[in-house]
Amino acid sequence: MATTSSVEIAVVGAGVVGLATALRLAGEGREVVLIDPNEPGSGASFGNAGTIAEYACMPVGNPGVLRALPKLLLDPDSPFAWRWAALFQLAPWLVRFVRQSFPEPTRANALALAGLLAEALAGLGGNGAGGWPAGPDAPQWLPVHLSA
Repeated sequence: MATTSSVEIAVVGAGVVGLATALRLAGEGREVVLIDPNEPGSGASFGNAGTIAEYACMPVGNPGVLRALPKLLLDPDSPFAWRWAALFQLAPWLVRFVRQSFPEPTRANALALAGLLAEALAGLGGNGAGGWPAGPDAPQWLPVHLSA
């Protein structure tokens, strides 16, 4: 028989972002449970090597992609390739994507991403706390090793 329990906050996903979020909340005295069907760091964080790329804040939807969108939609090998039968269902997403790809929304989205990423290293101890050095000579990556 399954048992139930109650916690204040559930964080779904045990990748870099989920772990950092859970640690920060727990550090603030919150009751947190981390939910992931797999080993921590084995999903998207494994695929991108756990990188938090504070230097890469250009959104996918941008004027360059917008200019190339017709070609991208027609190329079957493109990351934007889709089934035309799904056009009606995808149309709302495509309209939002196109609107966010104009210069002004792209700038606003890039600034929002930069703001989130600027605090990412600090949230992981990147401000010199917790043994992670700060300053211009600080490493831009943190080696992490799993142990049995």
